[in-house]
Parts: sequence; C-alpha cells; structure tokens
Amino acid sequence: MKCDKCCRDNLTEKELEVHVKYWHVQNDSQQAQRISAGVCPDCRGDLWHENGCVSCHSCGYSKC
Repeated sequence: MKCDKCCRDNLTEKELEVHVKYWHVQNDSQQAQRISAGVCPDCRGDLWHENGCVSCHSCGYSKC
C-alpha cells in the first residue's frame, strides 16, 4: 500500500495505519523543523536531521 500524504510505498495495511497515525499526526507540527538527510541504510525510508541527530522515523535507525 502507498501513503497518500508522503507517497511512501510498499507498506502493509497495518504498517500504513501505524505510519499515518504516528508519523503524520505527531510530526506534522514539526514539519518546518526537519531537514531531509538522505535515505535510511536499513529500510530505505527517509532520513531526517532533527535536533542535532539524523534518524529514520520509519524503522527507528539513528546516527546518534
């Protein structure tokens, strides 16, 4: 399945539900504070630079 909001693809129905509920709802208010930092080496999701740390919100990977 594909997220209509961010176009993330290849999610199961349950992954999509959790992704939308926790990623978009919790992070929409922080959108202006995030800077894209590339692609996650673990899950190929988006890496984000936030609060001095590079992390993936999809799988939890972090460079901190």
